Amino acid sequence: MLDIRKIVLTSAAGAMLALGVTACENQHPDTVPGSAQLMQAGNRDVVFTAPQRGMAFVYDKQANHLIWSGEVSKGKQIKVDPMKNEVTVDGMVVAKGTVQPYHDEQVWFQAANGTGLVNREEDRQAQPAGAVEQTTTTTYRQNND
Repeated sequence: MLDIRKIVLTSAAGAMLALGVTACENQHPDTVPGSAQLMQAGNRDVVFTAPQRGMAFVYDKQANHLIWSGEVSKGKQIKVDPMKNEVTVDGMVVAKGTVQPYHDEQVWFQAANGTGLVNREEDRQAQPAGAVEQTTTTTYRQNND
């Protein structure tokens, strides 16, 4: 009887541990599209250069908060700088006052062909025949606090 109790308790503990490990794995944030890929992460300066045109998402993992999202062109560099408390795209401030020092910041990227942003010549070349074209405009404002 004692051996059966040990087996049941050991099995239950193993199942709970397995569930706990699964829950702690890198999870996709709800505020980031499912087709976006995690490109960079860290708790200091996080830098990412867009490999092609698409949407970028900067996410604070600890705060469970989307800091910034926007369209970026191929070659544009996104920098998350916790010490300056800002996010920049090619040196232009796009978010200020929302980056927490020592939080794990993540940069997610969704290629333009998965976002409906196809409206430029380089994107049209890869666009399937009969696809619908959508135009999106993103305006950046620089705060002069």
